[in-house]
Amino acid sequence: MAAPTDFTRTVRIVAVSDTHNDIPRPDQIPDGDIFIHAGDMTDDGTYTELKAQYDWIAALPHEVKVVIGGNHDLTLDPFHSKTTRENHFKAKNLFTSIEAQSNGIHYLDTEVRYITLRGGHKEGSKRPITIPIYGNPHQPQWLATDYSFTYKPYPSPESELPWENAPNRTQNVPIWVMHGGPQGRLDQINIPPLQGCVVEAQKIYEARPLLCVYGHFHVAYGVEHVEYEHDKDVVKTATVITKPEDPRYDFSKKSGKALKPGKETIFANVAWMTGLKRQVPERNKPVVIDLELPYDH
Repeated sequence: MAAPTDFTRTVRIVAVSDTHNDIPRPDQIPDGDIFIHAGDMTDDGTYTELKAQYDWIAALPHEVKVVIGGNHDLTLDPFHSKTTRENHFKAKNLFTSIEAQSNGIHYLDTEVRYITLRGGHKEGSKRPITIPIYGNPHQPQWLATDYSFTYKPYPSPESELPWENAPNRTQNVPIWVMHGGPQGRLDQINIPPLQGCVVEAQKIYEARPLLCVYGHFHVAYGVEHVEYEHDKDVVKTATVITKPEDPRYDFSKKSGKALKPGKETIFANVAWMTGLKRQVPERNKPVVIDLELPYDH
């Protein structure tokens, strides 16, 4: 048997966050290889709310579904004041049980998971590919409300702890999923001083993943392309490339726009809710990204 000649594979990622108890219709979620929910599935993180979110996510046809908590998913946070051992176990078990695993769900909580994608959303055989994905639900606590997965904003010792084990560049983790985003990257919001995390931004610039997916800042929905300085962990150029009416972004080899590892990052704020939330019927569309990923990790 001849050795494979392809060193990369195009993977289609479909991402949302901040559904806040909405249950999208199946036709509202495009097909793809990996579905990502970047937190705030619910308003209050009750078992009933989380179960309803689990049900629609589990029913999706995507082979892999990556899920993290958000600041509203209270009982997924074992340290939240409203969390008990019992309700936390029930909540987390929804997304980590054998049933959840059989439905392709991977629940990440401040960790890297090596996830194998075997098939493909398009017809035709594809070699399995194993993709390391980092998930972190934490964000700074700017407001007095008792939210989950929060910490004192930078500068504080607490702001360093949730990110101390974030991947570095040598680990080659191409996809990061967070709830809150990094400071300065699609984190604009009209509630001062609410903003993204300084430490998170530093960790991302040091590691330079291909894709960062998050939400939290509803009004900052969109996609941004960043290039880095060659010899410094700082941004060289940043270009917002948001297409709200057709949020499909092709960075496949076939498109001629494949991202250069260690040199570029796509930041995607994938908030489903707009800034007006349920005051209006409109919702942001799921973001679809075709990403060229290496077989060898």
